[in-house]
Amino acid sequence: MYRNSVLLLLLLFIIAPWTFSANNQVIILVYHTFLGAHTSSLDFSKEEFIQQLDKIAQYGFHWVSLDDAVAGNVQGSKNIVMTIDDGNHSVPSVVTDVLLPRHIVPTLFISAKLAERSKFAFRPEVVKQLSDLGCIIGAHGFTHQYVTKKAFESDPQRSRDEIEKPGPLISQWTGKAVPYFALPFGASSDEARQLLIKAGYSYAFLAKSHIVPVDFTDPQLDHYAVPRTIVYRWNINQILAQLEKLGAKP
Repeated sequence: MYRNSVLLLLLLFIIAPWTFSANNQVIILVYHTFLGAHTSSLDFSKEEFIQQLDKIAQYGFHWVSLDDAVAGNVQGSKNIVMTIDDGNHSVPSVVTDVLLPRHIVPTLFISAKLAERSKFAFRPEVVKQLSDLGCIIGAHGFTHQYVTKKAFESDPQRSRDEIEKPGPLISQWTGKAVPYFALPFGASSDEARQLLIKAGYSYAFLAKSHIVPVDFTDPQLDHYAVPRTIVYRWNINQILAQLEKLGAKP
């Protein structure tokens, strides 16, 4: 009897992680700009973006917010989180004209200093407006510099600023906590991890060029190395093909 109980517990221990993963998966996509200029592999026109969203919906996927994904408020494996990095000035109209009418709640990762001074990015008052509309606002560094080991060795103060400064500043603009940090260039280090924890971030996100499903209920998930999938012009067809294949599964 004792032996059977031990075997049963071992079996449950082996099966449980797979079960959680199959039932609570999300795929986190990363977009950047919607200028339609095609001067960057990260740029799409608004029309191209709409076509991609329509295809993803046809494949049977559901859009969930990052907050819901983190809380485990998802079912099945056909869930996608929309994140948009850098805070480009082309983003707000896409949010209001395309995403919100489709009930897609994006997480916008902002490089705080760029939002204050760069012509590339939308301003702090727009960050506040988008937050009030329901968008989740996360940090994406201070001036979008690397926080790798090499970066800390080269300029430790600048690397510290990348992690320590944006959260309080964004929180000041929105009046809300900033629990999420998207690592600039998707690269991290042990030094960055320690500062992220100390600064009070709950999750930090890497960047991959291929689909990596995430299960936030998995106790083995590294909260400070959560993978996201960057959408490029050169990999969008592969991403859509893989989503179509995943969507066809029961």
